[in-house]
Amino acid sequence: MSGCFNIRLGFVACVCAATVQLAPPVMLIAQQATSAPGAGAYPLKEVLAKPYVARPLQSDGSNLSQSVISSSPSNEGLRSSQAADDNGDGISPAHWGDHLDGIGHSENQSNAVNDRAQWMADPPAFEPEPTPYELRKNEKKRSPGLPEILNKGRYFAAIEALWMEPHFLGSTALTQTTGTSIVAVPFDFGFSFSPRFTAGFESEMGPGLEFKYWNFNGESDTSSFTSDGVTTGQTSLYLLGPERWTRISADAAGESLSVEHELEAQSFNIAFFKEVEFKVSRINGELGLHYATLSHLLRASVSDAGGGLVGELLGASEFEGFGPMVSIEYFRPIGHTKLEMLGGLQVSLLFGERDQLVQNTATLDFNRFSADELLSGLTGQLGVQYMHHLTEHRTIFARTALEAQHWIGGGTATDPVSDFGIYGLTFGVGVNR
Repeated sequence: MSGCFNIRLGFVACVCAATVQLAPPVMLIAQQATSAPGAGAYPLKEVLAKPYVARPLQSDGSNLSQSVISSSPSNEGLRSSQAADDNGDGISPAHWGDHLDGIGHSENQSNAVNDRAQWMADPPAFEPEPTPYELRKNEKKRSPGLPEILNKGRYFAAIEALWMEPHFLGSTALTQTTGTSIVAVPFDFGFSFSPRFTAGFESEMGPGLEFKYWNFNGESDTSSFTSDGVTTGQTSLYLLGPERWTRISADAAGESLSVEHELEAQSFNIAFFKEVEFKVSRINGELGLHYATLSHLLRASVSDAGGGLVGELLGASEFEGFGPMVSIEYFRPIGHTKLEMLGGLQVSLLFGERDQLVQNTATLDFNRFSADELLSGLTGQLGVQYMHHLTEHRTIFARTALEAQHWIGGGTATDPVSDFGIYGLTFGVGVNR
């Protein structure tokens, strides 16, 4: 019985001690609630609305529950409350003495109030880890606006001269037939220059937008043949739709056959790109749209020994289309120089329409054809590039490379659905701002 009595007595003592410890905070809440508004105190509603949060031990080992719970933004409210009298507007200094006996006085009490007020104004937050969706949402909120993107990004431009020669699959300017012997004479274009322009913008964090335009105009040398009455010269052109050939020939003695081929190609790309840098090298990837037009013109004529026109064959075919395009470029420094090795590959699929118009006055053939078709384009490049930094954000570069283009289904002068390619060297200069 005596043991149980001692335990109960100890429990009652603990409860009483806790009550004494909580008395000063409770009294200060009452004082703040009844202080004059002009004295820097809070109304009762605001005081009671502020939750009481347990405070860990201070550095000296004392518990902040002994400190006064105060929502006052400064010590002015405390001094005003201490100066108030017992008329109901506040607690007099005499009453303050009763509550400050166990927790210190004056400066120590003021520091405790400031510490507690600061902690109550900004309590520690225990928030869960953000989800991936919240991270993306917060990232979008921090994303810069369009004016900032345009101001901090870089602009670039380049001009290139392409020295290239076209080659055609199965395209023959004319054939020379003697009995069972046939000699095929191909079109001879030779090398010619064509321009290519590039311009774009890259944001500070990537990606960027690039525009590229290329135009090629080429004309073959004139292929000619004069018959001796034994050997026949002939030019053939395949007709789409009827799926047959139309021909013009010089077989009489003294008749001459002359043939020419003109090629025009235009290409326009608009693509988004992103450059990824590694420890040594870097890779640039592009994804966008490719628009192209490919035109072939065939002119063949036969004249007699006196120069009079015997017959003429005219054939024109054109493809126009656009479609998706993807490309990749690789750059790697050469030693410790300002030179870089570069390589690139571009693939595009073009959906469009092909038109053909053929007129042969020698055989009175006339054909007009139009159909939706598909062709693809491949471009490969391998070369070197020199880069020089003018300033921190401005660079000039010069490059030369071997380039090859393959237009699958791009057509020829004599077969509108055959393939052709262009290869040669490129020389370019550009600037990054």
